Amino acid sequence: SNRNDDDDVPDPDNKSLFVHGLHKDVTGTLQSHQGNPVLLQAFQRYAATQVRKPPNAPTSSFCFVDFSTHEQARQCWTECRGNGITVQGVILEVKWASSGNNSRKRNNHDNEDGTANKRHKRLTEAEARDSSTIFFKLPPGQMVETVAEQQAIGEVLRLWMERTLEDALAPEGGGEEDRVTAADEPGLRVQISLPENDGNAKDSDQHQQQQQANYGFLEFASHAAASMALATLTGSTDGGILLPDAPQMPQKDLEGLRLHWGHGKKQRD
Repeated sequence: SNRNDDDDVPDPDNKSLFVHGLHKDVTGTLQSHQGNPVLLQAFQRYAATQVRKPPNAPTSSFCFVDFSTHEQARQCWTECRGNGITVQGVILEVKWASSGNNSRKRNNHDNEDGTANKRHKRLTEAEARDSSTIFFKLPPGQMVETVAEQQAIGEVLRLWMERTLEDALAPEGGGEEDRVTAADEPGLRVQISLPENDGNAKDSDQHQQQQQANYGFLEFASHAAASMALATLTGSTDGGILLPDAPQMPQKDLEGLRLHWGHGKKQRD
């Protein structure tokens, strides 16, 4: 895996770090765009060049910090990776950002028969700016054979996405009564959309149905909500493979889950 694992040898072209925990700032500064100069100042000793947050979201629990060179990024990561970095009294977690190069290498991988797999041209966040849909593909080892199983795993993923958004907005140190939940806030709700299954398929179509059953779409209330879920769970607003330490992972066999931007429902229909 080329994700943010501490033992990973990061991509030598990677000059960006993923910084999480901005929502813990009770003043609300760090998670807003006004907080960018403060964050840049905090990373100045490592020669950081810019701080990026999801452009369409008024607040964000994470940001990306860019450096001029891989060495500068690496020095920062080496010093901050265990204990984080403290900014305005808030401890922020620092990891490698998922590198665009890695995603591209990974997504153009060859098929088992050696032919190049060019079918899925992944959308970047910029290309998906009008979309609030995330495409999910289950890990290769997870066989979903019936519509009921497909619906069950879809529901697990849907609830996990809502929980991820609730956690991102939860005030640090607040109790359950302070949480904003998807039940109360329509902006946090997620719907699941699964490919239609044809119950009368002939045997030759069974394999295709099996393939069909292992993916689907998560429809978020906004692009910003989808972007926050992607960044929290994959370490990149462009999406990718689930982080090995993704928060609140509901079941172990989801390791290897892929989450990417999907075309909006209107474009798919």
